[in-house]
Amino acid sequence: MVEDNKLYLKHISGKYSLTCSTPLFADWFTGVLTIPEDSSFGRYGPEYSKSQVITVVLGNVVKIEYEDKNLPGYVSSWSKPKINQLFGAICYDSTEFFVFPNADTKDASLLIFQFNDKDVVEKYIGKFIIAIQEHELPIEITTAPAQPHRINGDEYFSIVLSVAIH
Repeated sequence: MVEDNKLYLKHISGKYSLTCSTPLFADWFTGVLTIPEDSSFGRYGPEYSKSQVITVVLGNVVKIEYEDKNLPGYVSSWSKPKINQLFGAICYDSTEFFVFPNADTKDASLLIFQFNDKDVVEKYIGKFIIAIQEHELPIEITTAPAQPHRINGDEYFSIVLSVAIH
């Protein structure tokens, strides 16, 4: 039970039981609770397209989000930290990072990462391809040239991503 942004244990069934008559503040719990709001029967059992996701730290509710897997460009709460970690790593390793509106699609932006090393570009392209497939991300790798760009005599390798904005 959530009340006043705090998580409480109201009932236990099974081997153990609560000895108090009032709900117990769950100050030992830190984690994410997913509460399904609808269900349908899928290939491996019940599947939920809409959920309430509650983030709790030491019994205190710090964030409540609503997920709707039917929305275009949906990225699950399980995938988000992994994608954030990948974007953080690529930003850290890149020499330059740019964001531009995508002239081809009004609902997307181009993210351009520049590197001095072709091997680093190839590593991140591989990681992005795996992430896109694993997490069904609304990201398109639009260019990843093997040949460097030359700017003022310096060589740069680029990754250009088209990311939908919803």
